[in-house]
Amino acid sequence: MVRKSRAASRMVRVRENFSMTVCAPKTIAIYAMNTGATVLFNNESLLLPPASLAWRTVTENAELRVTAAQALWMEIDA
Repeated sequence: MVRKSRAASRMVRVRENFSMTVCAPKTIAIYAMNTGATVLFNNESLLLPPASLAWRTVTENAELRVTAAQALWMEIDA
């Protein structure tokens, strides 16, 4: 949990499909809730099992796509 941070952050609930361009520098995270999630990060594909968290610090702009019945996407300025 980020407390009293000067970094901007946001969290989005994902239901079905979510996509965006991430502008660097950022730390991003995907939490797959009750069901798994498929994450496409540029050309890399990740399969997350339920109740799993994946994160990455983005140093260059990147394309992100998430497909999940229920997931949380988080972004924090790095």
